[in-house]
Amino acid sequence: MKKFLVAGALVGLIAVVVTSTAPAAQRRQNSVVCFSGPADKGGFATPVYRTTPSKCTFTVRGEKKPFGFASQVFTHLRWDKWGHDRAHGTGKQLISTVGPVPAEVFLYRALDRCGHRTYTKARFVDPNTGHSSKMNLHICAK
Repeated sequence: MKKFLVAGALVGLIAVVVTSTAPAAQRRQNSVVCFSGPADKGGFATPVYRTTPSKCTFTVRGEKKPFGFASQVFTHLRWDKWGHDRAHGTGKQLISTVGPVPAEVFLYRALDRCGHRTYTKARFVDPNTGHSSKMNLHICAK
């Protein structure tokens, strides 16, 4: 009888530990790396982690100076979905030769990197034409 009680207590303890630690890891809020922090010594904006940013400069992963063709600048972002695996928002994309134009942002493939759960890929869509482009995102704000 004592063996059954000890075994039952161990099973109960393991169940409590597993259920209390697993959901916490799954509920961690996703973020995206935006180059909108204060300027560094070279005059470039620094990368920062953002959750549902209202403005963001999305940059290509691995670029040393991620501006110009290696970035997409968005303002007036509104997010209707910011989930565990995907995010969707709309805003204004700043295009140097045209100015701000409406666009959609899709963020996906969230992975744990550099101590944060970060979206690693983006797709930008022009709602007027349907044209889109994809980008592997900068994933560490270090």
